[in-house]
Amino acid sequence: MKKKGLIEDTMHFLVHNSFLFTVAIMCLVHAILLGITWYGKVMPLAYFNILSVVVYLFCILLCSLGMIMPVYISIILEVSVYAAISVHFMGWACASYNFLFSIVPIIIYFGCYLFKGKMRWIILFSLLFDFVVFVFLYLHYYDATPVYDVSYAVETSLVIFSTFVMLFSVIFYNAIYIYSSEYERTDLEKKNEKLTVETKEDALTKLLNRRGFLPIVENIMGEEGEHHFCMAF
Repeated sequence: MKKKGLIEDTMHFLVHNSFLFTVAIMCLVHAILLGITWYGKVMPLAYFNILSVVVYLFCILLCSLGMIMPVYISIILEVSVYAAISVHFMGWACASYNFLFSIVPIIIYFGCYLFKGKMRWIILFSLLFDFVVFVFLYLHYYDATPVYDVSYAVETSLVIFSTFVMLFSVIFYNAIYIYSSEYERTDLEKKNEKLTVETKEDALTKLLNRRGFLPIVENIMGEEGEHHFCMAF
């Protein structure tokens, strides 16, 4: 029971702090990439990773202030630019394009929070932009000679790490979505059960119960002609 409670508490924390957690992980990812590229003596990428760490530290501050939109834009642009620069300097074999796939769940998850209604087309355009970057890199760098000839150890480390980041992103955001959906469903069921119990005791609560009140309103609104009525609480 304690283990189940710990898992529940952890998932609850991650759901309610998912944006901050995402940015913190992105910062950690670039800190690790900084170490790998520095070890591989790919200094342009090492310097870019330093810049990326600074950017994500600033994004952590923005998340804590509730400013999610600039964080959303920063993630998409930073990852796209990093993937392009990394493929240019170290070649297609280092699999830096995996980072483009790793932000797909982030684009969707953040986007659903930020955009509503017709604005959600922005999510589709963001995904399309991500795909266009991938296609561009594939067409231009698949057989191209990289600027830096990194060692087998560095190349293998980058492939394994980028693949791990991609899989972690997909699994994590699917888990977050499943948990949050289940939590909302359970919460609604509990509220509905409580409301059902109260309707047996209070006539006013029965009137306001969505199963009793909404059909009345829908019936009135569906009739022809105008109806004037008011509700008092």
